[in-house]
Amino acid sequence: MKILAAARHPGPAESISPVVKLLIGRGHSVTLIGMRNDTPETRIHGGSATKFRQIGLKPIEMNELGDVQCVVSITDTYTDAIFERFKPDRVLVGCSVDATGKHFAIEDALLSGADRHSVTSVQLVEAWQAWYPRETGVIANRYAVLDQITRDVMSKRGAELERISVTGNPNLDRFANAVPDQREAVRDSLELKDERLIVYFGQAVSRTGTPDDPKTMNWVVKALGIDDRLVFSPHPRDDRDYTTILASAGNRVIETTLTSDEVLHGADVSISHYSTMLMKSSLLDIPSISIIHGEDIRDLRREASGSPMTLLGGVHEVNTEEQLLAGLSAGLPGQASIIKNSLSVDGMAAERVAQVGLA
Repeated sequence: MKILAAARHPGPAESISPVVKLLIGRGHSVTLIGMRNDTPETRIHGGSATKFRQIGLKPIEMNELGDVQCVVSITDTYTDAIFERFKPDRVLVGCSVDATGKHFAIEDALLSGADRHSVTSVQLVEAWQAWYPRETGVIANRYAVLDQITRDVMSKRGAELERISVTGNPNLDRFANAVPDQREAVRDSLELKDERLIVYFGQAVSRTGTPDDPKTMNWVVKALGIDDRLVFSPHPRDDRDYTTILASAGNRVIETTLTSDEVLHGADVSISHYSTMLMKSSLLDIPSISIIHGEDIRDLRREASGSPMTLLGGVHEVNTEEQLLAGLSAGLPGQASIIKNSLSVDGMAAERVAQVGLA
């Protein structure tokens, strides 16, 4: 088959990449479209093209396919030209978060084009909060989603259940039998011996201004013990200033050029709000703390009847500074076996997504 695939942001790019590799390996022709990092929108949010290349794929950048005046308002003329050129049998796209429902970026444009050109489309929804109904009404023929919670949340937001298949996230396939095998190398590069390494993964700021990372980062800094060391890995969509907060921790803060995935292997504790990095750390059996404070993911918590990571049993949820301090003092356990079972992390999610797409 000829398959047209695309993602807008790095997270969805990571999730569809194992499926793209699987399809190419089986002889299908895949045209992969990515967004570069130097557009007005992607300078803030990050584009997918660089992520695809890091993974070993060769995307075509959007500007190579025609004139794009605005990457979040793509014209039908631009999209129709792509369909006429590549004549795909299937469309596979990621699901980059747009809570406003107003954007019409590459994923939505290809879904809309697939509908006009009578091509079956599949959207991979790799996170609980990723999918929102669009003002344009654009939908996929089929959805491949992370888990049952995602399916239920999408249904409450208006998606038709018969279109949704629970497949798991292909980006988590590599964690089926994973252990933090780079731990020693990472800790050596950070010049750590017996110190406890706490890694705080920042969160993107939502349209409601949550989560309040500067506030909760201050909680973490105040909770650091003498033998604790902290690495802060900010979210690429967060441009808030943490200089003063981090400076207050003195030499207990470690600066590094390691990526989030790399530094994770050296961690003794992982902290965030609801980042997918918490999911990864939990799958590596690293004690993982989810700070859910105030209005954090309020709508999602209402729709799912709680914070999904907590419901799945993969993290230790705290809601206050006192609870965070107590958790760090108690020596919390890892919960890899629980989260692997809850999310069906068996190394076969890419296969299941491919089956949904090719059926």
